[in-house]
Amino acid sequence: MQLKGRHFVIGWTAVFLLAAGVVVTRLKRSFEVTERLQVLQASIDSLHAEKAEPENALGPLKGEALRIKAQGLGLRDASDSELVTLILPPPR
Repeated sequence: MQLKGRHFVIGWTAVFLLAAGVVVTRLKRSFEVTERLQVLQASIDSLHAEKAEPENALGPLKGEALRIKAQGLGLRDASDSELVTLILPPPR
């Protein structure tokens, strides 16, 4: 049996369609992964914002302003003999 030109055209068309299918499948998967990464990044950003919220609330109360507010509440500075150093075990 002799191969004719149409057989080559059909063969190369099949190879092209197979390669195009592989490319489309990989692109589809990469878009899904990108979408999941964006969702994870948004949740990480919200967690960072939640963590920064108390720190931002304490921002104006640092240093001397905090000392004045504490004295207004009836608190006093600890003396050196009242300070205790706590040693935490390493995390597991």
